[in-house]
Amino acid sequence: MPSDEVLKKLADIIKTDHRKNRLLVELEEVGVARSKISQPPQDGRQNFDYKNYPKLSQVVQELGDTLGMTFDQVPGEADLDKLKETLTKIPELVVEYPKKIDCPTNESSQNTTALLDQITVAIGGPTIMSPKPTSSFLAGVALSYKGSYVNMSLDKLIKEKLYG
Repeated sequence: MPSDEVLKKLADIIKTDHRKNRLLVELEEVGVARSKISQPPQDGRQNFDYKNYPKLSQVVQELGDTLGMTFDQVPGEADLDKLKETLTKIPELVVEYPKKIDCPTNESSQNTTALLDQITVAIGGPTIMSPKPTSSFLAGVALSYKGSYVNMSLDKLIKEKLYG
């Protein structure tokens, strides 16, 4: 099991399920590219071009020592599998919001970063946000985290007031 510190750092890099999925795609692409290298050098060192894999490059830059990955080595299959496994251990906070509302989900947005920082503090651990637009309600939000669901929509409030 990866340490909480590794999960927190990885969650800080990833932030959203969209970025997590992009990183998983990059890991698959690296696996394919790795298999095309016909004769890796005996010492395992080869200048692997990380510039085509920006998310993976960021992870290696910030967590390379912890994960045992470096820029001067072709990532091993075990390294890629370990990173994939670590990614699956980061809990996701699913945020359902009305489709007609512009939710601050732009990954580079300061609002998204601030929101995720507040969520991480409130939850007390690493998490990534998974925004899901829905047509089930007109206003409000519904949150789902580790099997718990909270509906704070206007639709729910109106139904409670009308039907008690």
